[in-house]
Amino acid sequence: MFLRIMPSILCLVVLFQLTAASLSSSHDEKTVQDAKQMVLKVLNDTLDSPGCEGCCPVIAKTSSLIRLFSGYRVQVSLIISWGTCSSSDTGYQYQVDWGDGSAADIDTFSTLRNVNVEHQYPSYNSKYLVTAYYCSNPSKQYDCCDTMQQEVYVSYTG
Repeated sequence: MFLRIMPSILCLVVLFQLTAASLSSSHDEKTVQDAKQMVLKVLNDTLDSPGCEGCCPVIAKTSSLIRLFSGYRVQVSLIISWGTCSSSDTGYQYQVDWGDGSAADIDTFSTLRNVNVEHQYPSYNSKYLVTAYYCSNPSKQYDCCDTMQQEVYVSYTG
């Protein structure tokens, strides 16, 4: 059993290190600790799930963006790299939580691909935390997910 879950553990360790490095340079200590706890929870869940196999796609944080435009619209553009995945791996899903209580944007597909989606907020003068997830193997309740977050402030520009 241990050999079957080893790729997922390795993926989580790499994801943990990437998340901690990117968060520590741009976020407060509480955010870094929350991210570390989330990764440790996923690691524990993985260890409790026999037969987890799969890969870990990575959001290229330096190339991807979450940006506000036109005053009240936001764009999420995710550039996805293979990470520990290969062309023989199949089954991916992205999800974008817009932070305003509206339905998340979700799409599932068989091959690795980049994502570009937009959202229009219902009101001005509000802050929203936009969270984007890119995961492998949605049919197996996700072997591995990478996350990107950005707070946006929607203001009236008219």
